[in-house]
Amino acid sequence: MAEKDYQRLTWARLRRMGAFTAFAARSSLWLGKDHLLGVDSTGYAEEYKRFYFRDIQAVTLVATKRRMIWNWVLGVPLAGCVGAWGVDLVATQSMGTAGMIVGAVVTLLLALPLLINNLSGPSCACHLRTAVQSEMLPSLNRLRRARRVLNRIRPLIEAAQGRLSPEEIASSLANPTAPDAPPVIARFRAAPAAVPSRHYSGTAHLVLFWILLADVPLTALSVVYDSTWMDVVSVLLLLVTVACIIISLVKQHNTTLPAALKRLPWMVLGWTALMVVTALAYGMVLVINDPDAVDRNLSPLENPAVLAMTVIGTTVSAALGIVGLRLLRKFRASSLAPAPEPPPTGGPSAA
Repeated sequence: MAEKDYQRLTWARLRRMGAFTAFAARSSLWLGKDHLLGVDSTGYAEEYKRFYFRDIQAVTLVATKRRMIWNWVLGVPLAGCVGAWGVDLVATQSMGTAGMIVGAVVTLLLALPLLINNLSGPSCACHLRTAVQSEMLPSLNRLRRARRVLNRIRPLIEAAQGRLSPEEIASSLANPTAPDAPPVIARFRAAPAAVPSRHYSGTAHLVLFWILLADVPLTALSVVYDSTWMDVVSVLLLLVTVACIIISLVKQHNTTLPAALKRLPWMVLGWTALMVVTALAYGMVLVINDPDAVDRNLSPLENPAVLAMTVIGTTVSAALGIVGLRLLRKFRASSLAPAPEPPPTGGPSAA
């Protein structure tokens, strides 16, 4: 397949081929000049299926429980890992820095897929139907991605099949078995009704911003009093911060919250991920170079690099928290302000 003749619509996703399939197939979707191209790859062979725009009759989306299932699959081991880690720290107080790094890596390997699973949005199953077949499109397994692709190909289908009037659409839906019935895809021609934005006071964002500010005194205590208990509190605060970020991102969807406030949780998420990855990478380098001196090298008072990362991370977190609180306060004040009264429309009354 010459990629210059096609535009990629989706990246490859696993296709269910049965329990005894030797090689799992990965399915992707490509946009051609007059058709969609489905590519199933098993690593050693590829299978192509073309769906011409003039033949497409319907594209259906059905909500599934895949996201909830993965939340349980990843969330239960994550909770068990964090719980076992905390119990071991409190009970024995003997976990060294290497153990802390291993525990953090395992937690990160479970937490990142869990976060991505929720940020990807609701899951769905997408089927494309023509006059001769009904094909599942595994790469359109998230509702947000599926709608984006459908919005892109809808004008191409309309151009190939023609636009229908409201009377023709109603007749097609009322008589779907009529021999001259227009394609069912026409029901998607009309733009979806706009969903009004709901009011949201920003409670989850308020908690997130205060947690960012709480990182300042906690970091100061951890520098002065370097102990296992402070390490436990720091890890718990990190997990609570990530949980508040996820809740804030879910709560702010389709709300009247200003765009600047909506961007802040994403900025906090990116900064938190950057600091965690940097700390883990630096810790691993120290473990490889000098395993016996890791505890001393990771102390902010003993290592200038660790002190610099600590100061920079705490300063940026505090700045994001302060900016978030100011924006949230301004938004709440404007929401509570009374609406201006409309000017009188009638003229002066006659005496």
